[in-house]
Amino acid sequence: MSPELAHLQELAASHGLAAVFVGTFLEGEAVLLMAGVLASRGVLSPVGVWITAAAGALCGHVVWFSLGRIFGLRLLRRWLPGVVRATTQARRVVETHPKTAIFVLQYLYGARIAGALALGLTRLDWLRFVLYEAVNCLAWAALFAGAGYALGETAMAAFGGWLRWLWLAASGIAVLAGVHWLTRRAARWAGSRVEHAVAEIRVERMAEDTFQVYVRDAGGTSAHRVTLSDADRRRLGGDADAEALVEASFRFLLEREPRESILAHFALPEIARYFPDFPAEIRRRLTTGRG
Repeated sequence: MSPELAHLQELAASHGLAAVFVGTFLEGEAVLLMAGVLASRGVLSPVGVWITAAAGALCGHVVWFSLGRIFGLRLLRRWLPGVVRATTQARRVVETHPKTAIFVLQYLYGARIAGALALGLTRLDWLRFVLYEAVNCLAWAALFAGAGYALGETAMAAFGGWLRWLWLAASGIAVLAGVHWLTRRAARWAGSRVEHAVAEIRVERMAEDTFQVYVRDAGGTSAHRVTLSDADRRRLGGDADAEALVEASFRFLLEREPRESILAHFALPEIARYFPDFPAEIRRRLTTGRG
């Protein structure tokens, strides 16, 4: 038995599944592999390892996601405002394809903590994040614990050698491919910016603080549900009516992203989360009559 495995077995004997929980709360793949090995030897319960590892990983994700949601954009706007602007397109992609983003970030080497923090910077709904992540963590725990259970110390040797480097290389290639795709997407958007900026926008009031917005351009039509309280209307638009504020806000968005990237349902003040200049700019436009 390797010294690393012997040390974990000692921890498991004294701390049981608590050691698995703490290890998977952090990055945890090596801990989970070794826990699978120990489960195959009867030191730990296989089902207990699986559930505990999934719970530890999920709790870790929720903590890092919450920190990103509460403090992330606030700190970035203060210290690195250029990063907020530069990552707008990436955050929109995550919001449009949350399940894919959560899955990919789970399996990029060393990216679980950073990925959860990054997801917190988006407008991804907290409950949806927890539900998707719970399923993802159960699958992840089954995969790594199962590998340790079935392959024993062979899995540990592979992970400590060639497999780790292969995983790192594959993760690097995936990141580079993602950056390349986002760059091309941004370039295509820049080339068609005028077309999106002159889109036809129709705003219909559905309730006191709810509006249905239809955006039509040469590429098709999209529908968006927007909420706006009267207090936010006065704060953002002054004396302007709500419909005018909503339409002007969509024109503001269309100058910065394609209509396909605009969320299907959001509260209007959330625009400032991604475009900090929104409040001042939208008030200036409404004051000067530029929609």
